[in-house]
Amino acid sequence: MPSVAAAVLTTCVWTVLLATAWSQGSPTHDAVRPQDLQGWDKTQWRMSEAEVKRLIHGRWRSATKQEREEDRDVYAGSVLQDVKIAGRNCTGFFGFSRSDRQLARVAFQCGRFPMPNTEASLVFDRLLADLQVQFGVPSKVGRNNSGHTGVYADYALWRFPSTIVELTSLKPNDTERAVVVAYSRVSDNQP
Repeated sequence: MPSVAAAVLTTCVWTVLLATAWSQGSPTHDAVRPQDLQGWDKTQWRMSEAEVKRLIHGRWRSATKQEREEDRDVYAGSVLQDVKIAGRNCTGFFGFSRSDRQLARVAFQCGRFPMPNTEASLVFDRLLADLQVQFGVPSKVGRNNSGHTGVYADYALWRFPSTIVELTSLKPNDTERAVVVAYSRVSDNQP
């Protein structure tokens, strides 16, 4: 009969092997990747704003004029406050297509805006780790775009047949950042 020590050692060896395989993106890690996403959480793309509000409970408020006008492609009439993502309070912006008012995008601004670069890097890394557990290895990753003249400092992207998930660290200036997780419906005319 095997001893308790032998059983513990065997368990530890398997745990280390699985953790190593997981971190290296092996088939074990990729097996958790969903085949597709049809929206965020319980929402489904093409829902109306009323359907989303009935389904997602929380602290809703009307979007400010600036929030409504921030994205010309979608209409955001309401904002969901205090959504927990990776242990951070995030603000949820639910975007509806302007033509038919159906859910097309959900974006979460995580943490305060703006935040110092070092804090944003920590938030980005924590969200990246959590999203990798959920979705597997990202399709694209860009880190430390300090020489880039655009607004993105870091980004990670997961592509599914119906949804694109983007994690971005936006840099409105050289000393501050905003961290955003966005779920976008793949439109019928996107490749």
